[in-house]
Amino acid sequence: MLVSKEYHNEYIFSSIYKENITNYHRLPLSYTIYSPNLVERLKKINGETSITVQEEIKLKLLEELYIFNNENQIKTFLKKNTSLIDTLLFAENEIRKIFGENITSLELELHEDPEESFEKLFLVIKTINVSPEGILTLLEKLDNQWYLNLDYEIRKNFNITIE
Repeated sequence: MLVSKEYHNEYIFSSIYKENITNYHRLPLSYTIYSPNLVERLKKINGETSITVQEEIKLKLLEELYIFNNENQIKTFLKKNTSLIDTLLFAENEIRKIFGENITSLELELHEDPEESFEKLFLVIKTINVSPEGILTLLEKLDNQWYLNLDYEIRKNFNITIE
């Protein structure tokens, strides 16, 4: 059974299996705005709670927050790099705090170079009404307030760019 509840301005997804709480996933309450019935819809689709279902729930949330430009490859990459899933869930809120109304879309792109064994996920922030200088200022602010505080293991597989 999957239970959700409001807790101190956060939305918590609690996985309960055999009446033991196995995991908590805290998301800003604003995520409920995007899909207030997401948990119930996923319960009907999946019918059980497991680590896989938890990942699927998070991936469904990501699909509501971002445009996946090469969906299957991105999902495969995220399943191999699960720490990026939570990072992306929190990134959307951090980006919106800094860029506000200037965002037209948030997109995910996977860049690969098989010869170099290189794979990196890019979060592309598409903006309007911002000068090139303004974009650089906003990106620097995002870097200083959030991105550069991420663990190196996350940053080596993840980058942010603006168009």
